[in-house]
Amino acid sequence: MEGSLKDWVWLSSIPGVGAVKSRKLLEYFKDIHNVWNAGEDELRNLPFLNKTDILNLTNVKFKQNVDRHLDNIFKNDIRIITLEDKLYPLYLKNIYDPPLVLYMKGSIQKEEKYLAVVGSRRATSYGLDMAKKISCELAQYGITVVSGMARGVDSFAHKGALEVKGRTIAVLGCGLDIVYPYENKKLMESIVENGACLSEYLPVLRLCREIFPPATG
Repeated sequence: MEGSLKDWVWLSSIPGVGAVKSRKLLEYFKDIHNVWNAGEDELRNLPFLNKTDILNLTNVKFKQNVDRHLDNIFKNDIRIITLEDKLYPLYLKNIYDPPLVLYMKGSIQKEEKYLAVVGSRRATSYGLDMAKKISCELAQYGITVVSGMARGVDSFAHKGALEVKGRTIAVLGCGLDIVYPYENKKLMESIVENGACLSEYLPVLRLCREIFPPATG
């Protein structure tokens, strides 16, 4: 089921298919490159796919755009971790719908122990102080602090781990070529140097019909 990075990025970026259907496709076709090569007639036999899924999976434009996506990924020093990669976090892999692909800046360690510290974007001063204190203590015990790099508690959780030279991982809700919120630009750089930033979202080139063709196009 190894396939090439091109196959993995393509399948993970197909609109509407999602993680659960992608896993079913991999189970049926055994190898991800067989999914790439599957024709419309063969896909019609799969009850979990609807008409739009089949149109998107056989849309040549999505395949043609993968090389451009890969160029953008590597230009931004982003690493691709597939579901079959040994570095794919085990706890994430065991959920019902793990992302097919993770995009990463920085590094993760195979035997890493994680604990998430998350909270309100509008936390009180006490809440922010506690998030930082808890993360400091966790990092001192060798536990990697995981958060979302959002304003408020998340940012202070990362800062707490970094303050004691601990490891921290940010799981982002956007592509890694976007810094959000922008005031966390330096924080993101520090996280990459002392852990990793992860996202299941493909780095965005630009929103246009050429890259995101309609299902009927």
